[in-house]
Amino acid sequence: MMMPNFRFSGPSSAAVDQTRQAAMTWYLSLVFLALISCGVGFALETVTGNIGHIKNGREPNTGAAILPTIPVIPAMYLLAPLGLNHLHHNSGYMAVPVYGVASIAIRVVQYR
Repeated sequence: MMMPNFRFSGPSSAAVDQTRQAAMTWYLSLVFLALISCGVGFALETVTGNIGHIKNGREPNTGAAILPTIPVIPAMYLLAPLGLNHLHHNSGYMAVPVYGVASIAIRVVQYR
């Protein structure tokens, strides 16, 4: 019995590899942006706590809890573009980094 000769008419493997590499680069940059956002949040949380301590006459020795933040924030930065990309093609790749940079900038400027 002879098998039919089906040809795949989709994108070439080079184009698929390039798309995967671009997506991986975006997701790695989002993880990096999420960790920067966490770092800024930790620093500002510590400074805010120390200001409260000084206002109340105590020694400024406040810390920041990193455990719930480190796994949750990067996960949200990675899951949000996946959901947005399903709603509208490649919208998550732009919306989440813009949100990340804007939120970091707003927190830093607001604190000055």
